[in-house]
Amino acid sequence: MNLDTLGDALGKLASPASAKIRQLQKIVQDIKKNDGSFLNKLRRLKSKPVPNVPARDYRGKN
Repeated sequence: MNLDTLGDALGKLASPASAKIRQLQKIVQDIKKNDGSFLNKLRRLKSKPVPNVPARDYRGKN
């Protein structure tokens, strides 16, 4: 077995592993992207305090 065939054999073995690593990296990146948007949605859904409206003076009927 010469070095060329050994290199080809190693390349064939490493190829599926590197493809899986790339796939995992893509999944992690997608999760990170979606994580931010998910947290933003949660922040928007939180109940906001009721705005303070100034009291008006209404004249009673006398």
